[in-house]
Amino acid sequence: MRVLRELWTHPTGATLDAPPFRLTDANCEPPPFTPGGPPIWLGTQGPRGLRICAELADGWNHTGEPETFVGKRDTLMRECEAIGRDPGEIEISAQAFLRDGDYASMVETASHYASSGAQHLVLMMPAADGPEGLRRLAERAAQPLRERFA
Repeated sequence: MRVLRELWTHPTGATLDAPPFRLTDANCEPPPFTPGGPPIWLGTQGPRGLRICAELADGWNHTGEPETFVGKRDTLMRECEAIGRDPGEIEISAQAFLRDGDYASMVETASHYASSGAQHLVLMMPAADGPEGLRRLAERAAQPLRERFA
């Protein structure tokens, strides 16, 4: 992540001495479309990864079970505070999975995430459900969530 940030921030002459990584006047071709590069999001779930996320990431994506979200979110916030970073600088997303066609459970899980600090919700469905499944997901999960949190 340090290498990417340096290359994206200085695409025509990146220099970094962060063992084991060293760059001297390295070029990034093509340079990023967005100055400074795109945001870096991590989907890490363990303590070491959350520490790295606090130090270097722009966003964190929770991919674990719903009951672990608050504890991991709190760990991330403590790691931010420990290094003097404003925890508000890190955006948080969480994935809610459709299991056995249970849209009500998915909406409740996503609502838990949104009420507990997730700014973005990722609604996951089986790819095999195809376009019709996507329509059902929009009607039975996305729309109720919009109405609940509008």
